[in-house]
Amino acid sequence: MQTLTLANIYELQGLKEEALEIYKEILKKNPQNS
Repeated sequence: MQTLTLANIYELQGLKEEALEIYKEILKKNPQNS
């Protein structure tokens, strides 16, 4: 399950690409999250 929390954790760990992919998927599913 992809969540903003998981994306944030990835970002904090320096996993920018993984975080970006999760953010993109979340925005694709719910554009109002932008």
